[in-house]
Amino acid sequence: MKLLMSRSQKTGGMINKAVTFCVDARAELSEDERDAVHKYNLGKQVIYNSQAAKENIEKGMSNLEKGSVGGLMKGVAGLALHKFTLNVTIDSLTKGHHIEAQDLDEMLGAEDALRHSCENMKTYLETAATFDGREQVFEF
Repeated sequence: MKLLMSRSQKTGGMINKAVTFCVDARAELSEDERDAVHKYNLGKQVIYNSQAAKENIEKGMSNLEKGSVGGLMKGVAGLALHKFTLNVTIDSLTKGHHIEAQDLDEMLGAEDALRHSCENMKTYLETAATFDGREQVFEF
């Protein structure tokens, strides 16, 4: 699977000539991956939604309160995602998404969400393939 992203920007407004950041993203699946999506009827499966952004706010605030450098970076990234609302299904990601954002932090959050969506999609496809009668052993 490949995630193809194209970045651009546009300037709009009569008075305030604000810059809008844009990204077009689309997942490109291999033939086997496309077959698996069809076989397991996974096209409508939500692999990312705005609820994750809400959770990122909570995690971001928690990380900011920790005060460490790593916590601070995670906190900023989590808070940047709160502005971003995106619902991604396997079908929608293979068809493509056009996203516009008013600031760079918001766009970086959107790109991160799209990468996360591909990771989730890969996990769904890999998990679906394991329902083939094999025995799994879990030791505790």
